Amino acid sequence: MHVPDPHDSEAARPAPIRRAITLQASVERVLDAWTDPAVQSVLFAGFADFVESSREGSRWRVSAPLGQHPIVFLRTVGQSALRVQQDVEGDAGVLASLSLTARPCVNRDGVEAELQVRYAPDGVVERLAARLLDPAPPALAGQILRRLRAGLETGEVPTLQSNPAAR
Repeated sequence: MHVPDPHDSEAARPAPIRRAITLQASVERVLDAWTDPAVQSVLFAGFADFVESSREGSRWRVSAPLGQHPIVFLRTVGQSALRVQQDVEGDAGVLASLSLTARPCVNRDGVEAELQVRYAPDGVVERLAARLLDPAPPALAGQILRRLRAGLETGEVPTLQSNPAAR
């Protein structure tokens, strides 16, 4: 049995979070929606608030533990016909990497979208803060994909704000 060395920085990093969902939309529409700051503000609602956009990327105010609200920069670092790769950068460098892959389903209609999130908090305090995130990153990844599907398939993302019966 292999036991990772706790002093090895690669071994100390958590495994990437992977979530997948089937959508009734084209690959192009999924990837365009993913990179649109207006759509992203709905997808990330409750976790991050949109601040501003530029040609290089977009700035977000993140809700963090202990009442902190750091500003992070979301930058697209790679894009192909089937994938968009983005980095989340803070004052100390890259905090996380996001990769959304969209590919046509085999033997059925629709597109499978897979979101992969890699993050490795540095230091004891940062690791503790990552554990306190609400919602936790694995749950957040699934929630973001469900919101993306709802937005693309129905044109709205269900919320409980105001009056849910008035939607």
